[in-house]
Amino acid sequence: MAQIHNSDLSREIVTGIKLQQNVDSIPSQLADKVVPVMEVNPKLLKNSYPLASIVNRTASSNNLVIYSGRAGISVVITGIGYSIHEDATCDNTTTQINATIDGNVKTPLYLSKLSLTAIERNGFLDFGEHPLRIDVGTDIRYSHVFTIANSSVTLILYGYFVENTNA
Repeated sequence: MAQIHNSDLSREIVTGIKLQQNVDSIPSQLADKVVPVMEVNPKLLKNSYPLASIVNRTASSNNLVIYSGRAGISVVITGIGYSIHEDATCDNTTTQINATIDGNVKTPLYLSKLSLTAIERNGFLDFGEHPLRIDVGTDIRYSHVFTIANSSVTLILYGYFVENTNA
């Protein structure tokens, strides 16, 4: 029989099956026949859901926190939904989301308009198999900048939280 020399595996066996060490001994060998088994760990299955949203109707520029970072929790963004309405007198505008990714501030959403026209923009950015992992404990910010007129912005961040940042 093969010996188990991996202490992490031994610890996982003890905690995973709730082995009582004062009653049972920790297995140190594998059986003669090892049958391959595929195990699905439910902790690693991630379902996206709305994490944060903002509805902002304003006549002036804004720079707001959409999500306030928490210690020990990482946020993974899988998509961003947006709806922006601007009246005809709304001048040059920019709408963006900023987040810290790998120690640098990145802008996963940036939209601009350069003319005095009424406009409605709706969309969804799907990050698919490449979601954005926001640094632990950092904020996600939204800004909408323009000089005059009225504007309405709705943003929804989709994703999930990861408590164990090594997962």
